Amino acid sequence: MLAIAVAGLLGYALTMLFRSTVATLSLMFGVSITGSLLIIGVLGSRATRWLLPTNFFAYVLGGFDYYDDSACVYAADGMPTGDCMRTVSATEGGLYLAVIVVVAVLLSLWSTQRRDVP
Repeated sequence: MLAIAVAGLLGYALTMLFRSTVATLSLMFGVSITGSLLIIGVLGSRATRWLLPTNFFAYVLGGFDYYDDSACVYAADGMPTGDCMRTVSATEGGLYLAVIVVVAVLLSLWSTQRRDVP
């Protein structure tokens, strides 16, 4: 329930920032498609931790396990000997999402103050 309220706040803040619902929807669509690709392109195989869906699932589900090749320990024969999974906790996922929302709200408030005439 809290995730839905925060998503609504984010949508409102972005709409007030851009002064356009179409711009907000376009940004959300663009981030959902190219955001993950950009993060993977920059960070490579360690990008899964910083993807928006990973953190959202961690927050909603109370934690999220993901495969991380750098967490694997390999034996002499090249086979992994340990667990190659890492976990994002609900707190870490929530903090990641909270930073995004707070930045959007602050930009929206700053933009409104600068554009509106008293």
